[in-house]
Amino acid sequence: MTLEEMILENLIANDEFSRKVLPFLKKAYFEDESNRLLFVKVQSFITKYNLLPPASSLEIEIKNDSNISQGVLDTAIEHLKSFSDKPDPNKTPWLIDQAEKWCQERAIYIAISESIQIMDGKSKTPKTGIPQLLSDALAVAFDSDLGHDYTEDADDRYEYIHSDVPRIPLDLDSLNRIMRGGASRKTLNMIGAGVNVGKSLHLCHFATAYALLGYKVLYISLEMAEEEISARLDANLMDVEIDKIDRLTKVEWDAKISKIKKKASGNIIIKEYPTKQASVIQFKAFLNELRIKKNFKPDVILIDYLGICSAASLKLGGSINTNTYQGQIAAELRAMAKQYELIVWSAQQLNRTGFASSDPDMDDVADSFDVAGVADFYLMVTQSEELAKLNQYQVKQVKSRYGDKNKQRRFVIGVDKDRMRLYDVSTGAQTLSKGSTNNAPQTQVSNAHKSPVFSPSNKPRQGSKNDKFSKFKV
Repeated sequence: MTLEEMILENLIANDEFSRKVLPFLKKAYFEDESNRLLFVKVQSFITKYNLLPPASSLEIEIKNDSNISQGVLDTAIEHLKSFSDKPDPNKTPWLIDQAEKWCQERAIYIAISESIQIMDGKSKTPKTGIPQLLSDALAVAFDSDLGHDYTEDADDRYEYIHSDVPRIPLDLDSLNRIMRGGASRKTLNMIGAGVNVGKSLHLCHFATAYALLGYKVLYISLEMAEEEISARLDANLMDVEIDKIDRLTKVEWDAKISKIKKKASGNIIIKEYPTKQASVIQFKAFLNELRIKKNFKPDVILIDYLGICSAASLKLGGSINTNTYQGQIAAELRAMAKQYELIVWSAQQLNRTGFASSDPDMDDVADSFDVAGVADFYLMVTQSEELAKLNQYQVKQVKSRYGDKNKQRRFVIGVDKDRMRLYDVSTGAQTLSKGSTNNAPQTQVSNAHKSPVFSPSNKPRQGSKNDKFSKFKV
């Protein structure tokens, strides 16, 4: 008996197998035409009646099908009669695994065959559709997760809520507070800022903060070279002004690198892609390569920045405008975050109105309002001349799935641009102006201080009950 026939036999008589495997099977996977006919009849019966089909009922359905040749009908009935009505349940786990591998192999074979047809000009699908065909085929897998049962899984939910590290924190109390302890895995988090305001600075600081707190970070740059991003990380981690890094001697350099290795239990990998030439297809391929070659599975991915990524499943132009296109990029990045159970941070450029405004909102996003709709969390960062003199940014929540964005909608954070570092500022700098029409933070008085450099003695450890961010635990 072939594997195709074993799958069909168990679809008909093995309830456990049928319910786990049927949702992932496709008619095209079956090479034998008679087996394909049997599958269609089985699938139709189960879908309609939510019961395993009796062999006698299937035989009647097959005989009444006048659109199939007699030879195929006869072979299908022969196969049906050869099937056991009581398959061995002990083989079910093994057979489910075999069925999954078979589906994956068939999906890849079909995708390659379709790609050849496209390359030969025998298909209406454009050549740009080939990467998505192959990506979809490689993604075929049985998903046994049936979701979260609100009542049955209540104990699991309680454990999650009261666990030590339900979220991944940063070293900025102001952000951890509004995010109820930090960003969650499986989320897309965004920063909106004007040209040269600090999109990359924020992402670089986040990278160093996560690494110092013991997390693995992947920094994807589509704008600056890997060496430029590394220099910004050096300024932050080495506590050296960025324009003075090249003055370090080799001895000084080695000493600082050694110190960083001791105080940072996490790690950062930087990957550069050409502007607008990379999408989640390339990102996922690189994630798999990192896992295989370096055993590196990131907790956080920082993408610099969303507006210069490409979409995997859409081509800009025609009926596809920038708004739709970038919204699709955001949806693909968020789907990647869910698939790999990690946090994605990215950034977006504000338009001219948002750049000049002291109170930007979703309408001020340069390229796509849809991105804010997809994101789980969206901050807008501005810096007036007054704030620049105080070395501060104004930060505004415009979207949050972590909590009520209006409870602390606006606040200020400090910035040391020479060292590419952000820090919390004093309470006085957060006082809102009386009579202000837009609740802009009052910044006339500031006791802003530079964030202390982490040392091994005060660095929070993942899962530690002494984590300084544990007070924000959900």
